[in-house]
Amino acid sequence: MAGRGGFCCGCLRLALPVFFGACKPATLRTQPRFDEIAFARESPGIRNINQNDNMFKTVMLKPFLPSPAMPSFSIQTTPALRITLCCIALLSFSLTAFLQHAVATEPQLPTSVQWKSIRLHSVFHAEGGACGDLNGDKITDLIEGPLWYQGPDFKQVHEIAPTKTFPKSAYSDHFFSHVADVNRDGASDVIAIGFPGQPARLYINPGHDQLSDPQQVKHWEVSNLTGPVDNESPIFMDLIEGGLPELVCGSQSRYGYFQAGPDATQPWIWHPVAREGSCPHKFVHSMGVGDVDGDGRLDVLDRTKWWRQPKSLEGDPQWEEHQWADAAYGSGGAQICVGDVDGDGDADIVTSYNAHAYGLGWFEQADDGSFTKHDLMTASTDDFDHRVAFSQLHAVVLIDMNGDKALDIVTGRRHYAHGGHDPGGKEPPVLFWFENTKTKNGLHFEPRLIDGDSGIGVEVTVDDFNGDGKPDVLSASKRGLSVHFQTTPLTIPK
Repeated sequence: MAGRGGFCCGCLRLALPVFFGACKPATLRTQPRFDEIAFARESPGIRNINQNDNMFKTVMLKPFLPSPAMPSFSIQTTPALRITLCCIALLSFSLTAFLQHAVATEPQLPTSVQWKSIRLHSVFHAEGGACGDLNGDKITDLIEGPLWYQGPDFKQVHEIAPTKTFPKSAYSDHFFSHVADVNRDGASDVIAIGFPGQPARLYINPGHDQLSDPQQVKHWEVSNLTGPVDNESPIFMDLIEGGLPELVCGSQSRYGYFQAGPDATQPWIWHPVAREGSCPHKFVHSMGVGDVDGDGRLDVLDRTKWWRQPKSLEGDPQWEEHQWADAAYGSGGAQICVGDVDGDGDADIVTSYNAHAYGLGWFEQADDGSFTKHDLMTASTDDFDHRVAFSQLHAVVLIDMNGDKALDIVTGRRHYAHGGHDPGGKEPPVLFWFENTKTKNGLHFEPRLIDGDSGIGVEVTVDDFNGDGKPDVLSASKRGLSVHFQTTPLTIPK
């Protein structure tokens, strides 16, 4: 502390960042919106969140705080020098306030402020999650890799398998999780898919009684369920009507599906649907399932082609191949979603363009079965009025998020996918939904922030986790595990 007639070093500590420069936070490449307030999650040493009702803003704090490591000292001054130093201090505070305002209003993350986000942890277990009732209490639980989180508050954590924690520079052995009663005993089991090219694994639920008694709980019995699972967006879906859902993927250089036999706990049977070489390697991006032609049967899609499911599957026939994208729109994104996006009665397509770069769009189906590409987001913030651009869209979901009967899009940035070396790979791990609205100029998709510090892995799960009738979002990634609850009332169409 300065003595009488001295100048306290605390003033200098507050002034120093003004004169020597303050750290600038990494921000999403967006421009500010006048109808929405900038928002960003806390980043140690960089950001802090101030919340006032529905208003969020990012404020630089720590660069302007006194450093504990800075030594205390005094400066003996004359009255004239004290006046001069006081003027400098006042100027520094004014500059500090100006810089804080500049940082708070520079391009940030637009949000509709309608989510409550809970981070369950910040370590890396898995790149995807799932939900389902594992213990038979009729309450939704969450599954993330080797762990399950008991609903409704998800505070009780149980092991399905030995817990592994991975550095974010590495890869997990859990990419996808799916819930199904595979052995038909009334208790939901878990199917896990790991690193591309590895078999899917089946974890058998030991039973509701054991799960409800901590003294009896043990790791679940595990076995390989399939052969190699190729493509980075395999889909667990009821492709063939009846029985358990199928695992649709690539394997043995072809697209096809693994299907359960009479004993679903035994290795599933591989059924190829496409020509040899259609899935050339295990790291292929982009795949989807949906009724493209409206015949009531689900088809299989890759980045540019789709295969029509025949009326009869007897003898494992090769499915008829069609081209839906005349030219490659990118190197391949994530899940290819099929649905009536524009409400005209036929199936359209939504997907990301590059799982490790930029691009998102929807493809409008015409009466002749051709598709027209509509970009929704590119690498440039100048291409759209929403001024939003983020990369690494390695998971995409098409779903009505607000109850207006229009299909919206949920996606985000996969955090640190290739060690941060991809384009935009070190920008904030954001999670967005794109609201589908009709305008006089056609469809408009408005990006709305769900969270600025969770992102996605290779799978994003959207479901009603708390039973309030609104879709919620589960994010499992290298940033950890977060659950995002929708808090605003659903839109009820007239």
